[in-house]
Amino acid sequence: MKIKMLSRETIEKIAAGEVIVRPESVVKELVENAVDAGASQIDVMIEEGGKKRIRVTDNGSGIAYNEIPLAFERHATSKLTTIDDLSAIDTLGFRGEALASIAAVSRVSVTTIAEEEEMGSHTVLEGGKVVVRDMISYNRGTDIDVTDLFYNVPARKKHMLKSSKEESAVHDLMERLALSHPEIAFSYDRDGKKVFTTSGNGSVAEVIACLYGKSFLSGMREIDVTNDPMKVRGYIGDITQTRGRRDRQIFFLNGRYVRNRELSHSFESAYEGYLMNHRHPSGILFITLPGHMIDVNMHPAKTVVGILNESLVGILFRQGIRSALRAQDLSVDLTNQMPSSSKTSSKSDLDIQMTVDLPGISPDDPFTSVDYQGRKKDSPVKTVSSEFTDLRGQHFVAEERSSFRPVSHNTDQNAAKIEKTPDLEKGENPAKSADFLTRGPLIVSASSSQEDKSINPLHPVGEGENQSKGINFSGCRVVGQLFKTYVLLERENDIIMIDQHAAHEAFYFETLRRKFENNEGFDAQTLLIPVPVDVSKKIMADFNDLEASLQKLGFECDVFGDDALMVRSVPVLFGNPLEAHAVVLFIESLTASDDTLRRDLYYRIATMACKSAIKGNMHLEESEIETLLRRLESLANPFTCPHGRPIILRLSRYALEKLFKRVV
Repeated sequence: MKIKMLSRETIEKIAAGEVIVRPESVVKELVENAVDAGASQIDVMIEEGGKKRIRVTDNGSGIAYNEIPLAFERHATSKLTTIDDLSAIDTLGFRGEALASIAAVSRVSVTTIAEEEEMGSHTVLEGGKVVVRDMISYNRGTDIDVTDLFYNVPARKKHMLKSSKEESAVHDLMERLALSHPEIAFSYDRDGKKVFTTSGNGSVAEVIACLYGKSFLSGMREIDVTNDPMKVRGYIGDITQTRGRRDRQIFFLNGRYVRNRELSHSFESAYEGYLMNHRHPSGILFITLPGHMIDVNMHPAKTVVGILNESLVGILFRQGIRSALRAQDLSVDLTNQMPSSSKTSSKSDLDIQMTVDLPGISPDDPFTSVDYQGRKKDSPVKTVSSEFTDLRGQHFVAEERSSFRPVSHNTDQNAAKIEKTPDLEKGENPAKSADFLTRGPLIVSASSSQEDKSINPLHPVGEGENQSKGINFSGCRVVGQLFKTYVLLERENDIIMIDQHAAHEAFYFETLRRKFENNEGFDAQTLLIPVPVDVSKKIMADFNDLEASLQKLGFECDVFGDDALMVRSVPVLFGNPLEAHAVVLFIESLTASDDTLRRDLYYRIATMACKSAIKGNMHLEESEIETLLRRLESLANPFTCPHGRPIILRLSRYALEKLFKRVV
C-alpha cells in the first residue's frame, strides 16, 4: 500500500476521537473553558445522557467576535505561548483542542459576548465548518449548545452507552467540578429536571452536603496539613463513613481532578487499623504541589498526571492523612444517627432501633420492636410489670431479665481476687480471668471535674504532628456494665459506652506492634516434640542471616533437610504459644518489604491479640474497669480495634430524652 496524506476532515475526526470520547468529555471541556474564563455562574443542561443535547452557559469573559473562527481551529489557545509555560500552567485547559474537537463531531451553536464589546455574536458550526455567523444582542458570557454528538462518526456513535449510563458519568463529573470550585455557583439539569444547584459561596462543606447529604458530611472531618513540599486540605471520613467502593475517594491536584493509583493506595494505607476488611475510607482532598513536580500533559483528558518522585509524594501524603486521623476524636456519636422526627425513618437513620409498646406512645413511632438479643419480635410486649412472659413462653422477673450490672466496689471480700495483676509480656494468660485489669484509680467523679463544659466529651490530652489526639476519661463516672460486655460511663450530658473486648484487644495489639517496631524479643516456650516446617528454597538460602533475629523473636530452629526447618521453640504472646508454622510468616516479614506481607503479619497479630483479650459476658470490678480505661487512654488509636470495629460510642442526654419523648 502506498503512503498518502490523510484529508483534513479525516485528520480532525481522528484527533477529535482522542479528546471527545463520550458526552462526559464534551461537558468537561466546555465547563473547564467556562472556569478558565472567570465565570462565577455555570449552568449545565443535558438531554438523553448528553447524546441528544448538551448546553453549557456561563457568565465569564466571553469570546470576541473576530476570534470566534480562530477559537474553533485546532491548537488555538489563549493560555499557552511556549512549551516552558507548561511547568507553571494554572488553567484547566491549555492545548486549544477542545472546541475544535467538539465542533468536528457535532452540531454546535455558540452565543457569546466579550467584556469589551457592546454586541454579541451567534455562530453555528456543523462538522467543524461555520454555517451561520451573526451579530446579536447578548447580556454576558457564553452559551454553547451541542447537539447530535457523533452524528458524522457512525462507528463512534453506535458505541455510546445507554442514556442512563452516560448521564451517570456526566453526573459524577459535575460533582467533581462543583467540589473543585466551590466559589462557582453550578446548576445541573437532566432532561428538564433540576439535579442540583450549588450556592457558589466558597464553602466545600456546603457543596458536600448538597451533593451527598448532611448525614455524609456529619461523618467527615476537616483537615489542613502541611508536609513539605506538599499541602493537603479537605475532608476525610471517620470510621462511620466507610464504603464498599472507592467512589468517594476524590483527589484534586493543584485544583485539577486526578486519578492516581499511588495516592489512592497511600490514602487507604493511612487508615490501616481503623477499618474493617473490604471497607474503604471516604475522602475529598485538595493536594498542592509545586508546579515543576507535576506533568499535566500526559493524557488527553488530563485526569492522569505525572508526579515527580511519585513514591515520595505518596509517603508524604500517607503521613499527612495519618497525622490528621490521629488528631481526631473518632468515637462514634450516636446522636447524629438518631431519627430526627416522629415520621417513619429509613433504615439508614438508625441501624438498630428498639422500643417497647408503652401506653401513651404511638405505634407509628420510628422504632422497630426487637428482643434483647436484637432479633425482631413477632408482636410487641403488651404489658409492663415486675413479672412477665417473653415470646418463647419463658417467665422472667424484671430483676432477672435486666442485663445491666452496676460495678462492684473493692471490699475486703474481693480484695484477694484483684491482688495480683498478670504480667502482660510474660507467660501468664490474662484472658482466663478478669483479674488482670487491677491498678491504681483512674476515674474522677463528675462532681469534682473542673473541665470546661464546652469541650468534647472525649477531649484531647495532648497534640503534636505525629501524636494521637487521645482521649481522657477524667470526670467520668463508672455506671456499670451492660450485658457484662460493655462498660457504661456517664460524663456531664453524655453517655459513653465501651466495648471491653475491643478495648482490651486494641491495647494488646498496640503492645505487640510496639515490640515488633522496636525489634524487642519475646519469651519462648520449648516444644516437647520439635515440629518440622516446610519452607521455600529462598528462605533456606537466607536462613543463616535470619537465625539470630528468629531466636530473638522466640523461634529456635535448625535446618532439617533441603527445604524444611525443625522448630524447637515458639514465642509466647500474652500466655499463648504460637503455632510452629507461624515461623514462615515471621521470616517473610523479615525478608520482604511488600505491603501485602506486612498486612498479613498485621492481621495475624490482631488475631493473636483477639484470642488473648478478655471476652464479652465477663464481669469486671470497678478497679479493673479503671485500668482498662487508663490503658485505652494510652493508645495511639483508641477508637477502633485491629479489625476496624468501633470501641467507643457516645450518646447525648438530649438524644436520649428525645427517644423518651421528654423533648420534641
